[in-house]
Amino acid sequence: AVHHPSINKAVEALQWATDKAGIVPYDEDNLQGHLRYVQLQVERKTGKICLTLVWNAETLKETHPAMTRLTKALKSQEPDLWHSMWCHCNDGWGNAIFSRHPSRWFLINGPTYLKEPMATGGKGYLYYTPTVFRQGNSEGFDSISLDVASKIPPGSKVCELYAGVGVLGLTALNYHAARGR
Repeated sequence: AVHHPSINKAVEALQWATDKAGIVPYDEDNLQGHLRYVQLQVERKTGKICLTLVWNAETLKETHPAMTRLTKALKSQEPDLWHSMWCHCNDGWGNAIFSRHPSRWFLINGPTYLKEPMATGGKGYLYYTPTVFRQGNSEGFDSISLDVASKIPPGSKVCELYAGVGVLGLTALNYHAARGR
């Protein structure tokens, strides 16, 4: 499977909760509605979901009371599924899902970071918020990261300029440290 089974549970809970809470989906033609997009990330060790609700609003205050109704419905439907819930306010026109501006991101509840073990056998962790890029297929990217690390000659100096939280560089560091190189 490409994605974790918790994603399916979260989608089902979202369908139920958006209906129960009366959430109006965003309509690009008339620029009206509440919920524009959702992002679902899984903390693999726990199977819990970090949910980001992208809301058609400029400020968090504008999301209420609809956002409150939705998050309460989600927690009542699947109380043990959620790692955290975030709101991202995006009232901009166009196809950009997220704004990079920090004033548009709000942690509604739960921990700030998803904690993921490094691909090198649990030697260290990576911490993610929904504001940073993360590969959709984590297991596949673990394999790629280990393959990249194995191709770097021992003793090399590496500067990762890829993106994200440093997965490739940190995997290479742990990979070679575990081999005494």
